[in-house]
Formats: sequence, C-alpha cells, structure tokens
Amino acid sequence: MPPMRGVSALLATLAAGLASPASASSPFSSFLAQPARPNVLILLVDDLGYGDIGAYGNSTIKTPHIDLLAAEGIKLTQHLAASPICTPSRASLLTGRHAVRLGLTGSKIARVMPSPATPGGIPLEEMTIASMLRKAGYATGMVGKWHVGMGSNCSHCPLAHGFDSYWGMPVTNVQACAQKGEWMTQSSMLHFITDQWPASLVFRAALALLAISASLVLSGKLSSRAFFAQCALTFALLYTVYWVPSTIMLLNHKACVLYEGNAVIEQPVQLKYLTHRETHHAVRFIDEHARRADERPFFLYMAYTKVHTALFVADEREGLSAHGPYGDNVEEMDWSVGEILAALERHGLGDNTWVYMSSDNGPWRESRDEGGACGFAPGDSEHEMAGSKAQTWECGLRVPGIIRWRARYGRTGRVEHAATSNLDIFPTIAAIAGLPVPPHVSERAYAPAPAGIVDGRDLSPLLEARLPAGEPLHDFIFHYCDLTVSAVRHGRYKAHFATTKWEDERAHTCPSALVCKCAAVAHDPPLVFDIVADPAERRPIAPGSDAEADAAVARMREARARQEASVIGVPSQTERRPEVGNFPCCGFPHPGWRRILAVLLDRCGC
Repeated sequence: MPPMRGVSALLATLAAGLASPASASSPFSSFLAQPARPNVLILLVDDLGYGDIGAYGNSTIKTPHIDLLAAEGIKLTQHLAASPICTPSRASLLTGRHAVRLGLTGSKIARVMPSPATPGGIPLEEMTIASMLRKAGYATGMVGKWHVGMGSNCSHCPLAHGFDSYWGMPVTNVQACAQKGEWMTQSSMLHFITDQWPASLVFRAALALLAISASLVLSGKLSSRAFFAQCALTFALLYTVYWVPSTIMLLNHKACVLYEGNAVIEQPVQLKYLTHRETHHAVRFIDEHARRADERPFFLYMAYTKVHTALFVADEREGLSAHGPYGDNVEEMDWSVGEILAALERHGLGDNTWVYMSSDNGPWRESRDEGGACGFAPGDSEHEMAGSKAQTWECGLRVPGIIRWRARYGRTGRVEHAATSNLDIFPTIAAIAGLPVPPHVSERAYAPAPAGIVDGRDLSPLLEARLPAGEPLHDFIFHYCDLTVSAVRHGRYKAHFATTKWEDERAHTCPSALVCKCAAVAHDPPLVFDIVADPAERRPIAPGSDAEADAAVARMREARARQEASVIGVPSQTERRPEVGNFPCCGFPHPGWRRILAVLLDRCGC
C-alpha cells in the first residue's frame, strides 16, 4: 500500500517544526523551547473489567496504587474501548483511527491476529503515538503485549512503528501459554475446527465420507482393507488441514514467544514471573531516560499481559486475594503499577508525566471465575452492565479510564461522566506534546478518510475543565463489532443495530465458543437505551414512546451511514493465512526451509 497523502503532510509538518525550532513560523518553536513538555506513560491492562478495581467500586480486590492514581487524577466513568476485543482496540488506541480503516479486524475467520505467523499489521504508512512522539524528539519504549501484527520477520513489530526499544510478547497470552503447556480446551478446539470456513467444509465432508464408507462395509459393498486405507488417507488430509496450521496458531504454546527488539529471546514464554520482568524493564526504561527528561522527554507504553488468561502470578502472591487466581492477578498488576509510578516519583517526574491507565476491552466472562467483573456504572447500583468481551453491550466496551498530569491538572480527584473513547488518546497526546492535532474525520464531511485523519477527539477541553457543562466531546461514538457498526451512541442514547446471540442468557456469554459471534441478531428498529439512566441496558425504549429518543435514533441512522461511507475498503489482515515461514523459531532466526522444518518438527525453543 503506498504512503497516504494525509500522513505524509502531517509528517512533513512535524519535520519542518523540528528542523527549525527557533523559527517563529514553526508550530513547534514556542513549545520546544520550554523544558516542561510532559513525559507520557500509558498503562494498558488486558481484559480488565470495569468492576475489578477499587476506584470503580470493587471493595474486595485490593488495588491501592491504581486507586491513588484516580484520587490524584481524573476518573472517566464513560470511557469506551473503540472495539470490544484486543487487536482492533489496541490498533485504535495507537493510531486514533477505527481498526476497520487499518484492516485490523475481520468477520469470518479471525477477529484478532490469530498467530505470530500472520503477515501484516498496522500499515507502515499509519502514524502511531510512538512515531508521532519520536518525530517530536521523544525517547520511546514499549514493554508487554503488542498484538497488532508482526508481519514477515518482524516487519510490523513495535520497532517499525516508532518505538526505540521493545521487550515483551508480540502476540498475546492465551490458555496455551500456561505453565503446563496446555492447549485449548476440547470444547473450544472443537468449535474452532467446526466453525472455520473453508476448513469446516473439509471436516464435515471427511466425516460424511467415513460414515458412508462404514455403511458400505457393513452392507458388504466395501472391503475392510479399502475402508482402512480410506481412513488413513482421510486422517492424513485432516492432519494437513488442521494439525499443521494449528502448530503455528495460538493453539500451540510455542506461539507464546518473548521478544527483545526484533529477536526471539524465550520460546515458549515462562509466565510465572513475567509481570515482575515486565516491571523491571519498564522501571529500567524510566531510570535510563530520567536524567535527560527535561531535554528529551520519554514515552513509555506499558501493555500488561495481565489479566488475560492464562492466569499467572509469582509464587509469593498466590492466594493473597479474596477472589482466587483472578484476584491475585489483578493485585499483582496493581503492585506493578505502584512500582512504575514510584520510579517516576524517585526521579522527580511524577508531576510532569501524563499518565493514562485503562483496559483494552471488558472482561472475558466465558472464562467464568478466571474472568473479571462487568461492574456497576453510575445510574444503576443494582444491576451489572450487560455483555462480555467481544460484544458491543456495555460490559464489553466500558472500561476504567484514569488520566493524571499533576503539573497541568493538579491533584484533582475529579470524576468526569462525559463519554470518551480510547480513540481520543492519540489526538490528546498530540495536543499535550504541543504537536498539531490531526483533523477529525467529520471535518471531511465523512468522505473516505485516509491515513492522517483520526476518529478520536482531543480530550484537553474536558481534562482542563474548559468543556461547558453538558456539552459532549463526541456527536456520535460508533461501536464496531468486526466490520459492522453494531451500535451507535449519541448524547444519552445508545442504539443497537445488531447484537450477539447469547448461549447463556443469564451470564450473557457463549460458553461453547471462545467468544460470542458479532451481529448474530439484527434489530430494525434498533434497540435503544438511555445509557445514562440505564447503563445495564435492561429497559429498551419502545419506538414512538419517547420523541427525544426517536429523534436521536433518526440522527444515529444517518450518522451510521455516513460513517460506513467514510471507510475505505481495506482487506482484513487478521484473516490472512498464517505462513509457516513467518513463525518465530528460536535457534533459526533466518527465513528458509530450515526454519520451516524446525517449526513442523517442533524444534523451536530457547
């Protein structure tokens, strides 16, 4: 894909400003002359529920460090993930753009990057927070989970997207990464096999052929020898179709790799003390850059592998919480947050570091006791929010959101109820770093939006208490599930145009699958809720019963159509076929037939 005009223009503006900081005509001159450009710290947790931390109402899991961050900062009560599942949500956070514009979502096969061998990732012409800040003179580093694509031989890894250093898992932590090397549960594996197209057709055809052959043997029309030969050929076919691909998917613990820079350093990853090691590298990054922070501020993206399953904690932290292994994991993550914030204070950087803490999406309720809590949102203290991870019901989207910048916002402990999105983080960081805020898609009358045009809004008016009371930051917030705008938020109303079909109506989950499918049930007219008064989405507003709601729905229909028209067709990268030659293989760093054989013969490891 050739570089797009929008990002080229923005990069040119950045470069011009940096090349002549003393020039009065430069948009950077006045800001770069000041030593007070803030450091930037993003703390992103994986699958953390809105109701999992004390600052958002949990009274039994101990999260004192996150609670202190909220007490000194600004707590957002309607903070929304751009997507209810990890890959598209993380891509949106890093770029300020809906993942559908980047090709980082799918519908038929994979909604996330399913393998370290999948080609592609965030398109290289897209600007990320890291590439934007590095252009502006920041030191940039990342620790933890990437999961927005590695590309061929790490061509889309963090170092290709503006990070000076990287240490962490370039894909994700899943059940297969568990200490015992567990693969997926049988029910999930069966669902994976029978639900993927076109592989599912091969599976069903093979079973049908064996059934027919067995009946022919019983009727004497087929010899036993011919039947067993057919069975052998069928199983060989199934091995080729399923087992070989599964060796390079996240079904295999060897897909759980740890990287430093662009190189594999551990395969499979050892989870037990991974949070301690992540924390060590994050603190070391701060220590190394603290001395020059006045001259060259830093950006650290700490993307925890917690609290996604497989759950793991250090030996000394097992059994300390009142909520079993999941509570232990949340509390260990909070400990890590405390260590990183303490490093800032130790170097005198606590005041002038812009800190953002959040989760990529809501909790994975299908994992039952190993998943988090949806929580209770302001407006309903009796009913938990509906849904789960991977759904556009509120539990899948509404996440903790805490921002602190004591040098600018003070020690406020403020609570803000305006609807915000993790799409807003990119333009907000541009603003606080003194950089041009990229144009919003609505400024182009919803024409197709190339790179350089964002879907997020600068949060500064809200954070600096300049936003008039009751005035929204967003006219509309679009909730994608796969490639579809399944729900739209406008003012106090939220309209569901399509929802998932729950297997377990009480738990709002699909236990036989990993997650519920998107858009299984269409709604016309849409399901409409007053999301302020009814955040649990229990009382749909009947069409014709509320004139204000009806008018809002009409506007949401029009906005949804304009939003979909603004999306340039980008092929899904999550659905691209993983390639054996792309699979990371410790001991075989160079692509070629030796690496392919090592992967297929399970010889990768270090």
